[in-house]
Amino acid sequence: MMKRAPVHVQVLHCDVRNLFYNNIAMLNLGDAGSDKAGKIDVCYHCGCFYSTGLLSKATHTRSFQVTRKLKMRLVTHNMMSSNIKGVANGFPLLIEAAQVVEKEVDFNADFLKNIFARIEWKALVEASKTMGYSELPDNVESSMLDSEEFLRKFHHALLEIHLEEGALVCPETGRKFPVTKGIPNMLLHEDEV
Repeated sequence: MMKRAPVHVQVLHCDVRNLFYNNIAMLNLGDAGSDKAGKIDVCYHCGCFYSTGLLSKATHTRSFQVTRKLKMRLVTHNMMSSNIKGVANGFPLLIEAAQVVEKEVDFNADFLKNIFARIEWKALVEASKTMGYSELPDNVESSMLDSEEFLRKFHHALLEIHLEEGALVCPETGRKFPVTKGIPNMLLHEDEV
């Protein structure tokens, strides 16, 4: 059996500011060539990697070995849009789901209450229905944040449903961005930049 080469990423600077911690996927990492375990964050918005918690700037470049797969969650989907040249409204990206997985995430009511105002609710409801979860109400108001039942449904849709295989589709152009092993490939072709 052929052994796969380790994937390496670099710590880079990012222009994204003030994103919540849970908008970022945490990776378990080890230094390339050593057994030391560490943590690094990856920003799904632009693909940059960080060596510390809440998207603080990294001032150096360093390689790490990825030892855990990323997952495309609906919180990520809700923050993404198509950046193809000439596209006026690339949000929300449509979802073509070939494989959906559920992964348990620790419940954090404070996080949900804080991120609620940043979520485009209609897009979240449509995306969750596309991925097979129809428990979210079509209309929502801030008073619902006092209900633990509502928060648990919101938590499940936002953080525990992962698009493992499929595609994200630009709503204007129909351009498909493949999602493979939970990783969205949002790279543009030369003529799309």
